[in-house]
Amino acid sequence: MKGFKFFLVISQILSLAIIVSALLYTTLLEQTCQWIVFIFTITETIIFCSSIVYVIKPRIKLLIVFLSFQIANALAGIILGLTVVIRDSGYDCHESGNRDCGSFGFTKIERFQFFWFIVIKSTFALFLSLMAIAYSPQVHDFLGEEHDCERDTLNIYD
Repeated sequence: MKGFKFFLVISQILSLAIIVSALLYTTLLEQTCQWIVFIFTITETIIFCSSIVYVIKPRIKLLIVFLSFQIANALAGIILGLTVVIRDSGYDCHESGNRDCGSFGFTKIERFQFFWFIVIKSTFALFLSLMAIAYSPQVHDFLGEEHDCERDTLNIYD
């Protein structure tokens, strides 16, 4: 249990550090996507707080709340990244003054950086969610005898 709690807290600290560094990067360079990254920073902070609450009181309901926040944030990021790339169709919104850009007015470089950052960050978050499901003691207790049967057949604890 202590190893799982350690993994959960360290992974969320790493995730929060990545998004805060992205917020600093966009703020210092005055990029267009600063407010979007700020919103993702707020949601990542909420996810971090929910993981801390789960570590303090390990209950399956709190794990489900944490995982639902994590998965919803990751899916929203992937959908937003894909929408921005598809909607702009590769045009530079700053150079084409007459063109009404469908998204946030990104340059080509900003759109490229935003898309790959959001997709990689969301993939990392979904991977951590799957790891949390796989190694959570509450999930193993919830599964009960199903998990014990698999353990006996595989003989991995002998």
